[in-house]
Amino acid sequence: MALLGLGRDRLERLVLALALGRVGLAVVSLAAVSSLGAAAIHAWALLGVAAWWWTRRRARAPEPGPTSGLGLPVLVAVASSVVLVVAVVARGGLLDADGALVFHGRDATTDPLVYASLALQIHETGLPVAFPFTGGATTTTTYLPYGVMVGLHALGTPMLDVVMRLVPLVENLGLSLSAIALVRLLGAGRGAASLAAGLVVLGGDPSFWLRPLGAAFGLDVLALDTWSFFGPYLFAFNPVTPALQLTFAAFLLVGGLGPGDRRAAVVAGLLVAFTFETKVFVWAPLLGALALLALRGAPAALAAGVRLAAGVAALASTPFVVEKLLWARALAGRDLTAFQACVGCVPRYLADAALGSHDLSFRSFGAFQAGRLADPGLLAVTVGSIALMGAVALGARAIALPELWRGARGADPGRAALHRWVGLTALLGLGAASVFTTRPHHLNGLQFAWIATGSLWPFAALVLARWLREGRWPGLFVAAALVLPGTLHVLGPLGLGAPPAQRVPPDEIALMAEIRARVPADAVVLEPSIGSRRDFPSPVTWLAGRSVRLSLLSAAKVLPEEELLRRRRELEAVFDAKGRATALAAIVESGAGWVYAPAAAPLRFDPSPALVEVVAGPAGTLYRVGR
Repeated sequence: MALLGLGRDRLERLVLALALGRVGLAVVSLAAVSSLGAAAIHAWALLGVAAWWWTRRRARAPEPGPTSGLGLPVLVAVASSVVLVVAVVARGGLLDADGALVFHGRDATTDPLVYASLALQIHETGLPVAFPFTGGATTTTTYLPYGVMVGLHALGTPMLDVVMRLVPLVENLGLSLSAIALVRLLGAGRGAASLAAGLVVLGGDPSFWLRPLGAAFGLDVLALDTWSFFGPYLFAFNPVTPALQLTFAAFLLVGGLGPGDRRAAVVAGLLVAFTFETKVFVWAPLLGALALLALRGAPAALAAGVRLAAGVAALASTPFVVEKLLWARALAGRDLTAFQACVGCVPRYLADAALGSHDLSFRSFGAFQAGRLADPGLLAVTVGSIALMGAVALGARAIALPELWRGARGADPGRAALHRWVGLTALLGLGAASVFTTRPHHLNGLQFAWIATGSLWPFAALVLARWLREGRWPGLFVAAALVLPGTLHVLGPLGLGAPPAQRVPPDEIALMAEIRARVPADAVVLEPSIGSRRDFPSPVTWLAGRSVRLSLLSAAKVLPEEELLRRRRELEAVFDAKGRATALAAIVESGAGWVYAPAAAPLRFDPSPALVEVVAGPAGTLYRVGR
């Protein structure tokens, strides 16, 4: 950053270096495993150290900026990040007294293990990405988060430590430090910086109040953990956290933009483009808002710089977008993952699930037709549901909206551009969450709202700090009442209070090591986990790093219904005593080269000579298909 002349002080340079360094690590790691092999990452690491040393010698240090008052905000950032990560995800994948791996909480187990599975596959086979839960079929996904995981793992860090502890802690701390830098750019002191540091990673949503308010009106309200899309729960492990850190770094550059400052504008545009390969739900509203700002609304003094940033962001995003579109075209009919317009569907689903029928199925999404909104009753329900979702999504962050309006009309062009960009981004994010869904997991459309809710916290912190100085206790009490219950719910029932969700005993751990050693990286293993662990990925994928024929029901739903049913029938034929001939025919049809029969689901027919026993132990048996 010193070489580029970016960043006013050490904190800003650290925030920008983290954003660009993440991209560099991911790109180098993906390039290494796709061409030279994972061992090449060590050489790249040495080159990186050499480049850092050369940069420090050659770069002209920028003028020293304000560094006072950072102690308390940084302490809050560290404490908040540690508390969130430890409570939600960091205890997962640790050995208990019996030597078993234990995981707590459904989402805090499933999501990191999915990331671990994909990262291990990339580490072994490079790009393109193979989807290990459906036979290693090629798929399209974002690359940067997995590239970071691959690089850290290749440098010697166990993958479970990478996905459960190291990456979550670094990313949340980076986001918190970025919030500090942002509020300091806006001229706030350590009080606002400390509030921003804590709120951006721990600020909760107000959905807690739906149940008591509903009871007051005689309504039976179902508590939905789905509301956690608007709180910090998923920040503990989801790639939205690094995407928001990239976003805040771009905000910093635009907020400090001066006339003719082309370098900052170019880097800001690149950071926006990189959010595509980190979290597309963040990229779309962020780039859309920047484009609107460039076309109409940028302060005159910075119009050229904003247009340059928007142009760079659009051009640099184009290869990523085209690559994903080409993949989507190539996978048409074989992969059901897709965005679709469904106006008001997600808000109506949430309102009905919480206040109405309590039906949590996705049937309503398949039955929806846009023309039905002409019905006055449905239109009224849709508008009401969108308002309810918006109120829960914003919560205490709503106090940032007047602050954004005032700042957007301020005299300083950089800050005015920043306030306008953030406001437009929040509006587009909330709007997209109300309009789009994603198949097969329709509620993932809520992720568009993350950019809206996350980017508002620093500006809400400015207001809260001002209220503290002015002694406006009623407003502070209301804000605390909207924030704290959601925070405590995440740290308590969803975090430290989450029951064990999965346990892998020592014998199975040892067998997974054998599978990793004996089964080729590109092979497919037939095993029955979707019948016994339907909501969790098979340990073969995330512990042995090998693909399986079918595992994790939510992941398997990317397959067309007929293909999914066919694969399930194969597994039933092999593991449910359908007869030797039927079982062997199903194995041949599957194309799997290996069969893993856990002790709880042994083969009920004589497998020889078609299957060759390779490893047998208390946890189960591994066979090689003898062909």
